[in-house]
Amino acid sequence: MNLQENINRIKEVMGLDDLEYTEPNSDLEWGEAERYIDHEDVNKRIGWTKKEWMDKIKDGKVIRYSDIPKLENVSDVSEFESLLPEKIERFIKAISERKLEMPIVVKFPNNVYDLVAGNTRLIGALKSGYNPKIWLIEL
Repeated sequence: MNLQENINRIKEVMGLDDLEYTEPNSDLEWGEAERYIDHEDVNKRIGWTKKEWMDKIKDGKVIRYSDIPKLENVSDVSEFESLLPEKIERFIKAISERKLEMPIVVKFPNNVYDLVAGNTRLIGALKSGYNPKIWLIEL
């Protein structure tokens, strides 16, 4: 049984149509956000400190994936099975519990949307037929 079949079976057995979403763990995701301090693309460089990151996360808002015109820095859905096995396992556990931490997206002033954290969660949710909720930070 592949991932999609497992998820569909869980949804069917539990009679579920949607997931419960939790706010991102800003402290844990700081490691992902740090990549933007010296990002190779100067348009995506953000000189934030950890405290500034924590403050920005608090100002985020929830949107659906389909509300983003084009998202950069995200894997293709077909690559899900090649992502880190431990992250795939965490995703499967989260889906089976119907509780998913929202991926984090930053919207830059030039209207570019970039996935900061939650690639496996996002791709897994899309592959599973969800239009997942996203935690959006606008700069």
